[in-house]
Amino acid sequence: MINLKEGFHVEDNNEDSKNGWTSRRALSGILLGGSLGAIGSAAAKESSPPKSVQELHDQLAIAQLIYRYGEAADNLDAKAMDDCFASNGVLMMGPTSKLEGKFAEKMFENVHSKYACTMHNVQSHVYTVTKDTASGWSYSIASHVKKDGGSYIGQDHYIRYDDELVREGNKWRFLKRKLQTLFTKIAPVTFIAQPESRGEK
Repeated sequence: MINLKEGFHVEDNNEDSKNGWTSRRALSGILLGGSLGAIGSAAAKESSPPKSVQELHDQLAIAQLIYRYGEAADNLDAKAMDDCFASNGVLMMGPTSKLEGKFAEKMFENVHSKYACTMHNVQSHVYTVTKDTASGWSYSIASHVKKDGGSYIGQDHYIRYDDELVREGNKWRFLKRKLQTLFTKIAPVTFIAQPESRGEK
């Protein structure tokens, strides 16, 4: 009997084996065992273990932060918007406009008066976490509807956000969020219903 480290066993009772010679059958077993071991090692490398539970948790929490930002904007919820940012958080809207501190209520006054409805649709996003900080980007289509006489005009803004984030306590928040509108599409829209959760007018 030949015992391989991988646990592969080959029994051969012919005279050659008894005399210390390795038979073809035993050699095949050795080669086959080696091949299976190599394949197993390669497969293990290919199917590397999933990310740590903490990293998965962080990625999910950051995704939820992006969604909450859009929800707060659409609902004109200043408290929820301010909660998305760190205490020293900054929102850059273009090269010159910079909002910091508890800015959401002031920002929403302008949105409130200009638009009948907004809808933020988050697209792709990629973030890298390093301990208690993170950085990355996301794309969003922000649809804004404004009244124009007796009709409504829709403006779809295609936006890229470049973000720096920080973990405060057990929550991820924006430390710096830079908004860049890449292009805009304008077209008439027909209002069927307004979101009931939007701020009072």
